[in-house]
Amino acid sequence: MFESIKRFVMGLIYENEAPSLTRVIAIVSYASFLAGSFFLLLTGKTWVNYETFAALTAGSGSALQMLNKFVNSKYNSPSEQFPEKGGLGSGTDKSQDN
Repeated sequence: MFESIKRFVMGLIYENEAPSLTRVIAIVSYASFLAGSFFLLLTGKTWVNYETFAALTAGSGSALQMLNKFVNSKYNSPSEQFPEKGGLGSGTDKSQDN
């Protein structure tokens, strides 16, 4: 069981056999959101700036994941990984030959 949890966590952090900084930051940000929220919940305290805290911690994790996807697809993927897509009228669609 421990080995499967370890593989899952490493799959969240590692990318192309190396740790990804943006993924680590996103996970730490989301974990701090959960820890802060549970602390406030369990102690029964209120915090005037909780909305700002939640937006910056939980929201930044989502934004970082989008940035991570952009950087990986733009700079870390080989250029021949995806085939060229032909649009309408590009002449690459052979299925409509009459």
